[in-house]
Amino acid sequence: MVFRIYLKKIFVCFTALTLAASVFALAAKKNGVQCAENAAKCVRVPVIMYHSVCVNRKANSNYIVSPEVFRADTEALLKAGFTFVSLGELYDFYTGKGRLPEKPIALTFDDGFLNNLTAVLPVLEELGINANVNVVGSFTQRYSELCDRSASYACLTWDDIKTLASGGLVEIGSHTWDMHSYGTRKGCSKKRGETPEEYKQVFREDIRRLNTALQENCGITPFVFAYPYGAISSEAEEVLVSEGFRVLLTCEEKVNVIQKGGSGVLKLGRFNRSAAYSTEKFISML
Repeated sequence: MVFRIYLKKIFVCFTALTLAASVFALAAKKNGVQCAENAAKCVRVPVIMYHSVCVNRKANSNYIVSPEVFRADTEALLKAGFTFVSLGELYDFYTGKGRLPEKPIALTFDDGFLNNLTAVLPVLEELGINANVNVVGSFTQRYSELCDRSASYACLTWDDIKTLASGGLVEIGSHTWDMHSYGTRKGCSKKRGETPEEYKQVFREDIRRLNTALQENCGITPFVFAYPYGAISSEAEEVLVSEGFRVLLTCEEKVNVIQKGGSGVLKLGRFNRSAAYSTEKFISML
């Protein structure tokens, strides 16, 4: 009797899992078909998240790739038929303006490393492709006061950010002023015991500090925000929208399906580019 009940439970669980998988597959297929049949109103867009691009001192690093790997990635993506687009172009499409190519893809860089200027920008300029760089204000301020220009770990200065953005290929986004840490608060998420009102005040002050610094030092008003560590609190979006952000970047690894004619903020998942994969393997994941 007990054995029969056990078998019945297994059967019910298996049936539920099978049904869930079928629903997921049908939904994915439906999205794919809709986009294929109506490319003018729906696109599938992978977004890649890079960090530091320098000589990789750590095997299989999750956050460092070599300049050679970055170049190989971009050239392979172009060969595969992808067209690099800016996040501004994605947002315009989302809100009903403009069109996108058949196979759009977007590049993003988190943390604002100096090598995004010295190693990445030359490739962008040579190949004529767009990218988004999300800076941490406290990192930028620190290196603006130092004379350390090591490409392996230094961050962009305010002057570097102006140079990076001046060519029109790079959008500068916010990665918070000083909430890129993992301690009592994970990234910009809410701390234990913090009320929603307390959290929103702290978060708003941090966001405004970087916005002000970017405007005063670089003449830039960011509209893109990248969540440090992908850590999100339910109250964060309200603050970000009220401060003028229109594109929010997470760390959810998925291909984004964007329907034209949307409203509100555009939320995008991203694939982290780990050095653990070859260019061919990584592109196959997109």
